[in-house]
Amino acid sequence: MKSLFFIVYILFLVPVFLLSANHNHMGDHIHDGKMMNHENPGDFTTEQLKKKSNAIYEVLNIKDYKVVLSSKKQLVIGNNEFNILIKKDNNIIKNATIKLKVFMPEMPGMPHMEFENSSDKFFDDGYRLNINFAMGGTWQYYLRFKVPNSKEVYKTRGSFIL
Repeated sequence: MKSLFFIVYILFLVPVFLLSANHNHMGDHIHDGKMMNHENPGDFTTEQLKKKSNAIYEVLNIKDYKVVLSSKKQLVIGNNEFNILIKKDNNIIKNATIKLKVFMPEMPGMPHMEFENSSDKFFDDGYRLNINFAMGGTWQYYLRFKVPNSKEVYKTRGSFIL
């Protein structure tokens, strides 16, 4: 009976030890007894960041890249600043060219609306793009980026409600 207990104990303890030995501080995790996420501003967990404001915060996986599309302030009708952070293998990409296009399809009594902006300038918190929303509602977006030494243009799409 003792040997069975020992085997179960070892089978439980070894995976727990291996998991805790992995100091990959990616995503929401417990650190020093507190839930946090070092990839987010202020070490907020993803859920805390979403509750903090109605700002946009989306983590997108595009092939080998992890892209964070965010805004520091709540989105409003008019001008809005978006931040885009691109990582590959946990390294920040600082020399990409980014394009963000937002649009609302044509509806009865309303024309198609779109706004596009691009950037290749990296700031402390990523690439910054200003987007002007003409009205509230559901806006769709296309995000494209290209990195040097690659012929591929990486693309993703999504939507959010203003």
